[in-house]
Amino acid sequence: NKLPKMELPIFDGGNPREWIRKANEYFKIHGIEEDMKAEIAELYFKDKVDIWFHRGFQWKGEDSLDRISNFFVH
Repeated sequence: NKLPKMELPIFDGGNPREWIRKANEYFKIHGIEEDMKAEIAELYFKDKVDIWFHRGFQWKGEDSLDRISNFFVH
């Protein structure tokens, strides 16, 4: 079966739990491997989230989606 075209929503920092839920569904539907999730998610970060990610989080090597998700919701 062919999947309907769907995009991962842009994440600007608002409502992180909803974005993470949608991101996880997107990755599940498209069969994205665990080691690629954070890289793909990063493409959808906008404004302050993108700046924060590139300045602080990424250089620490903490690039798993679980670690990123935990930061946003706690």
